[in-house]
Amino acid sequence: MFKALSTGLQFTAEFRLGRPLGSFKRPRPRRAHAYKSGRSLRQINLSLASLNQLATALAGTDAKLTLNLKTEFKASQPLADDMNDPVFAGVAEPKSRLYVKILKQSVDVLYEHVSTKLGPNLAVAAGFNALDGD
Repeated sequence: MFKALSTGLQFTAEFRLGRPLGSFKRPRPRRAHAYKSGRSLRQINLSLASLNQLATALAGTDAKLTLNLKTEFKASQPLADDMNDPVFAGVAEPKSRLYVKILKQSVDVLYEHVSTKLGPNLAVAAGFNALDGD
């Protein structure tokens, strides 16, 4: 379950947000996950909501850890909700690109928090996954 949580956060950051960002000189909005269906941002919102539930369940009875996780997920959700670009078509524009980068950084912080706080609390590590390139 922990591996599913950490992999979900990593996938959201690297693929759902990182791929359309590309580089500053060469953004790649059409590489966004679910681009053709127009659901790129919707998929991120759904992913964050379900990963929030999983993280909270894994935190169990540790009230401080549960509160910290909920707070960090709540910080990410408004960033995604405020974006008005369902397929990240505006990543070539500085303002839209900044919103996507800030959301990606927020998900990266969530991933780091899960890896360094929740994992040790459960006495587990994420180990390798398909995203590691092995």
